[in-house]
Amino acid sequence: IDSSNFYFHSKHLMKCDSLKYNWAGLVQMILKKCMENERCEFERAYYYTGMPDPRIDNTSYQKQKKFLNAIRSVHFVKVKTGYLLKNNKTGDHLEKGIDVMLASDLLMDAAEDDYDTAILVSGDGDFKYCIDKVKQFGKEVIVCVPVGVTCEALKQSADKIVYVSREELSPYINNN
Repeated sequence: IDSSNFYFHSKHLMKCDSLKYNWAGLVQMILKKCMENERCEFERAYYYTGMPDPRIDNTSYQKQKKFLNAIRSVHFVKVKTGYLLKNNKTGDHLEKGIDVMLASDLLMDAAEDDYDTAILVSGDGDFKYCIDKVKQFGKEVIVCVPVGVTCEALKQSADKIVYVSREELSPYINNN
């Protein structure tokens, strides 16, 4: 799961400013939707995100740490972190190294024959080259994105594109 990409596109689909997911349910829904009638052995999901530097922004670091600990409590989700770089002018955080980490893991796990089918939850066209290389190992790659995300590069490379609708996503969002 490319966390920032999925979060951004989901917020747009759901027409809201922030989202709180039921991660266990969301991952299982995505798996079921992507694999439909196929029998599969699911081992784990990887959640890729960034961590602020506590020396620069301890408040954001503590908030992200608490959030990621909640995700880690889902036994089949493994969190992988890069870092967040704070823009001093805007106060926004920019992820650094996350896409490279995800692509590297996807490719290395394919080379080590750790999976037959990968589900990439991202609409980022930068993954096209990685998907092409993964498929050279005989692996299937399914891309899962919220409805409305169109990425021609991913459509060209993925074995299948699966769209998650607003109605399918809604039960796994709790913004109370």
